[in-house]
This record gives sequence, structure tokens and C-alpha cells, in this order.
Amino acid sequence: MRYLDAEFVALMPPGRLGTVVELCCGTGEGYARLADKADFAIGLDVSIEMLKRARKLHPDLRLIQGDATALPMRDGCADVVVIHGGIHHVPNRLDLFREIKRILKPGGRLYFYEPVDDFWLWRGIRKLVYRLSPGLDHLTEEPLRKARTGQELTAAGLRLVAWNTRGLLGFCLFMNSDILIFNRAFQFVPGIRAITRSACRLDDWLIRRDALKGCGLIALGCAERAGTA
Repeated sequence: MRYLDAEFVALMPPGRLGTVVELCCGTGEGYARLADKADFAIGLDVSIEMLKRARKLHPDLRLIQGDATALPMRDGCADVVVIHGGIHHVPNRLDLFREIKRILKPGGRLYFYEPVDDFWLWRGIRKLVYRLSPGLDHLTEEPLRKARTGQELTAAGLRLVAWNTRGLLGFCLFMNSDILIFNRAFQFVPGIRAITRSACRLDDWLIRRDALKGCGLIALGCAERAGTA
């Protein structure tokens, strides 16, 4: 996860980020990765329970309960919007992206970290996993696809400027232990930390080959609002 976190933060410019809004914030996972870069931060989620947990973990994060497709925020209030694993839970993504565009300042950016479904192998595996794992619901979760996401962003007035996929077989095998119960057995394997780090390095090398670009399990992306009001 440290590897993916570093790749996510690397999308962002150096220095301060100004006012940051994390949508679908949950326990504040996105904020945790850039807290030292935000001048002012707001987290929004529809779940009161998640917000209670976020408050304990991040006392400096201002929290609001609300709907990400109807934000209780004024126009142009944010320099940066972050969504860390929330877009694939939102059925009406065009409304979501329109609201993001509305609250972003001209030139402001959206950064997101989401599961993707462009590669046929992952689509097949996910269909099986979603039906076998009690923590997942294939009826309410829909991983992103690049073409559709780009079209929806454009329709909302945003421009996709980065889409990097990461994670292959190593990610599939060793991650998501909170969801895939059988993965939890890996903690008892001698040397599992070294094995996982090696798998991560191999994934990183493979995903940068031309034949596998775009085939990762996670998209780390950025979209920008036009620079005029």
C-alpha cells in the first residue's frame, strides 16, 4: 500500500495544495496521504459511522455528512478534490463530476484512486470474487473504465489529464485481505513481507511494459477544470 500511496501522491504538484475536499471520504484515507500538503481540508461522506471514525483518526479534518452528487458547498471553494476509492460506489457519476467541477476553482484538479475494469482478465475474476465475498456487492459497485470515465468527465466540464494503472498479479494475490478472506492466511507464511515487496516490484516492472500498460487493477488519475471561470 505504501507503493500505491506514493504513486498517488506523485500525481500531485510539489508544495502546498491549498483547500482540499475529500469526497466519499470514509475514514479519511485520502486525507491521510496528503495531510501535510493541505492548508485547509474538508471531508464529506454520506455515512455518519464513517465520519465518526474519521473524526477519531483525523481531528484536523473538517467533516460534513452529505451526498457527493449534491454538495453543500459554494462554487469554486476548492483547489483540489480527492476521491480515494469512492467513485465506483456512485451510480450517477455525471452528477458527481458536475458537482466536482462546480466546487473546483478554475485550474483546480480532481485526483482519484479507483478499481478499474478495462482488462478482460480482471473483469472475469471480479465477477467471481464479487459473488463469493460477503464484503462486496456487484449490484452497487462498478469499477471504472477509462473510455467511459473520460467521456463523463468531459461532459461535466473536466479534462482527464492522467490515467495510470497499477497492480497486477501480486496485487491480486496479496492485497484486499479485509475483503478476500483466504488472503488472510498469507500472514502466517514465513517471509511474507519480503515476498509481498518482491511481488510489488515485479508488478511495477510489468505494468510499465508497453504490452501491459492500462491493464492494472487500480487507476491513479487526475482531471482538471478549465482555467477560466
